[in-house]
Amino acid sequence: TPQSLVVIPNPFNPSAFIRLPAGLKRGYFTLKVFDVKGKMVRDLTNRVVNDCALFDGTGLATGTYVLRLAGTGKSKFVKLELIR
Repeated sequence: TPQSLVVIPNPFNPSAFIRLPAGLKRGYFTLKVFDVKGKMVRDLTNRVVNDCALFDGTGLATGTYVLRLAGTGKSKFVKLELIR
């Protein structure tokens, strides 16, 4: 189950390192980034390596984004701030 997410740095420019809760099993979770209107802008699910992922905001506008970790019926959300 999603318990905690760590995003470093936040705010970021242009990329952030995402540390996922230990013990997540591939295939049992998704990791996606959405803009404030709810449109998915990145799917990081297949980019997770050893409980970590890199979010590259290149090509995205300055602003607020939401990272969603979803799995086994629960979701965890973290607000991301992209600054230029």
